[in-house]
Amino acid sequence: MDKPKKGAELTKAIRRTLVASAAVAPMYFMSPTASAQVAEAGPDQTVRDTDGLPGEGITLDGRASQSSVPGQTFISSYVWTNAQGVQIATGANPNVRLPDGVNQILLTITEDDGSSSSSSSTLTATDLVTITIQASQAPTANAGADRTIVDTDSQPGELVTLDGSGSTDPDGTITTYQWFRDGNTPLGTSESPTLPNVALPDGVSQITLVVTDNSGNTASDTAVITVGAAAPPPTDPELADLNLKPNEREVAKNLDDLCVRLEDLSIGQGEGGSELSPEQEDLLNRCRGIINDESTANQQQALEELGAQDINAMRTQALLFSQTQYQGVMDRLLSLRAGERGTSVAGLSLRIGDKYVSAEQVTESLKKVFGGGASADEPGGLLDNRLGFWLRGNYGSGEKDETASDDGFESDQWGFTGGVDYRFGESAVAGLSIGYGQSDLDFASGGQGNLETKALSGSVYGSAYLGNFYFDGVFNYTDADYDSVRRIAYEESGTDIDRNALGSTSGQSLSGGVSVGYDIIAGGFTISPTLGYFYVDTDIDAFAETGAGGLNLAYNDQDYESATGNAGLRVSYVFKTSWGVLIPHLRGTFVREFEDATEVFSVRFAADPFASSADPTPPIIVITDEPDDSYFRIAAGMSAQFPYDISGYFEYQRLEAYDAVDFQDFTIGLRIQHTFR
Repeated sequence: MDKPKKGAELTKAIRRTLVASAAVAPMYFMSPTASAQVAEAGPDQTVRDTDGLPGEGITLDGRASQSSVPGQTFISSYVWTNAQGVQIATGANPNVRLPDGVNQILLTITEDDGSSSSSSSTLTATDLVTITIQASQAPTANAGADRTIVDTDSQPGELVTLDGSGSTDPDGTITTYQWFRDGNTPLGTSESPTLPNVALPDGVSQITLVVTDNSGNTASDTAVITVGAAAPPPTDPELADLNLKPNEREVAKNLDDLCVRLEDLSIGQGEGGSELSPEQEDLLNRCRGIINDESTANQQQALEELGAQDINAMRTQALLFSQTQYQGVMDRLLSLRAGERGTSVAGLSLRIGDKYVSAEQVTESLKKVFGGGASADEPGGLLDNRLGFWLRGNYGSGEKDETASDDGFESDQWGFTGGVDYRFGESAVAGLSIGYGQSDLDFASGGQGNLETKALSGSVYGSAYLGNFYFDGVFNYTDADYDSVRRIAYEESGTDIDRNALGSTSGQSLSGGVSVGYDIIAGGFTISPTLGYFYVDTDIDAFAETGAGGLNLAYNDQDYESATGNAGLRVSYVFKTSWGVLIPHLRGTFVREFEDATEVFSVRFAADPFASSADPTPPIIVITDEPDDSYFRIAAGMSAQFPYDISGYFEYQRLEAYDAVDFQDFTIGLRIQHTFR
């Protein structure tokens, strides 16, 4: 509906209105000052949302409307309707809630002439107003671009300025900026788009910005800020990172821990900490020299020299002494196994053809040659020789090649074993023996030190046989003393280090073995297959070195167990001469290792002040070579029977197919029998 016009058009409108009214109402006289009434709904307007809810509450204003004769007539009603013709309010100044969008509101006023007669009339006028309700728009949050913050102070975390100045609101004003880290950790709230001096930790943080405008509308945005961690302080490469052998790496791991702790202990001197001993000061200086050496080769050599792998040889020597004593006694038992009609010489049974050589025949032959001896019917005859004394000596040499776990060595051994035994009847014998041995062993080559071993052993042995079958048994105890010189020679940071670490300790071995065999007679030959089992358990006492200052090592107890089975074959032949009886022999034995508890042992630097603390330095584990599972022992020798119940022999034996080890042994023996009536 159009609003009324002014001037002539207004006069026309009044006339049309009056005519329209006259047609339906009685005529009445108007004042010369009368004019047409005017409905005034107010100006068109646009209203923005103020509460964030659909629609908006506004106040309509029709108070500017006028009656036709002010003072005489008055407006009796104000009716407001929407575009759909629905009444939404009454009154000159009502409050209404209009929906979002364009709203056309029609105001209809009604004028009353004030007459009380039944002929009174009413006049109406209308006006149209357009009110646009503009819905509120949410703001747009902008937390900034993802970024990386580098470390600036070498400390954990960084102070960061958060910037939300890119946030906007199309129809209002952003009133607050709220910042959060990783979803729900508040960082701060401000009316400004920037938030300075926000502490963020090292690593990745997800930053969330929530903005609120003046209408209460909110919006959010996230950004990822990565704070760089402080660079670790420069450190020297660890010794254990070098290309090292297993035992060298064990020393390196110990020094990597020990050297740092010694430095800390040294710095703490005078501040309530304990003073370093001279040995600890020396060890710390050696640490510094090795770590600061720019030559990797020098560092590797130093770690090689500081290790205790040479002392592995102690257990090797203990095993050799036990085996030597065992072999000597077993050879003696071989010599006693002559049966009712035989005599034993040099560890071999004396037989001719398929029969035992009788005592009468042997003594008669020797008597003819030497004019001495005794017949079987005289006191002292061979058949009545029950008690025997014997003695054997041996010399051996060996060497072990360098391996990843061992520097190798060269050794010489010598010793002797003697004993006394007694024959019980015709099928059993028992005896006691005692032995002494000594070895001199040089570590590697070039004067790297040595190991001297002295051992005293005692054995109980016996043999039982029935016909050509026999069963032998030996139990042995060995007590050994070890004296070592471990040379430590290397270069560190331009300084030559050359020292001797001296060690002294003792050890004990318990060993035992059994053997079963059968003698096959074939002409002048005797062929004897055997099966045996040998066990040894060795303990070496703990000890600490002296003489090398801070480089001395302290050794824990060492244990060694070995159990081997063997299968052998011995072949001998009897020669009679005018001056005696000779019996050459060959022997081959296959040895199989069934148990080899070569447990690693540990050492530490004797000057280590942390070894017995609640947080000890890592021990230096000394790794040993695993011995071969199987190898061969071969031997060749000669036995001889002389007049006056004297016999002797010699034998050469060596190990074959034993990796990295070359060992050979030469043995001589003497036996004297005595007669008791």
